[in-house]
Amino acid sequence: PLAGLKELKYLTLRDNELSDLRPLLKLTKLIDLQIYRNKVSDLSPLAGMINLETLRLQDNEIKNLKPLMGLKQLKRLGLRGNPDLTKAQIDQLQKALPNCKIDINQTK
Repeated sequence: PLAGLKELKYLTLRDNELSDLRPLLKLTKLIDLQIYRNKVSDLSPLAGMINLETLRLQDNEIKNLKPLMGLKQLKRLGLRGNPDLTKAQIDQLQKALPNCKIDINQTK
């Protein structure tokens, strides 16, 4: 259903109870993706979105940030409200993405 949207640059999917990001796999031109207040836990479909500059993932169920490590263009990342994330995970991601401002409120 998203095949005709391959050139899409901005996408907001909030408050949709979304849990599966695989339908977004082909949207590699996105520079701004907002998926907050959903049920997302697996970020691996985002790993190929190398053009992303802004990514908002507040209020989801994220446990693993490794898929985001290669998103070198990322400038802003919102992670508030993901209670399973640890300070160590955030620190590791910040080291991989030194030019990214990470907004987080957990410090496990």
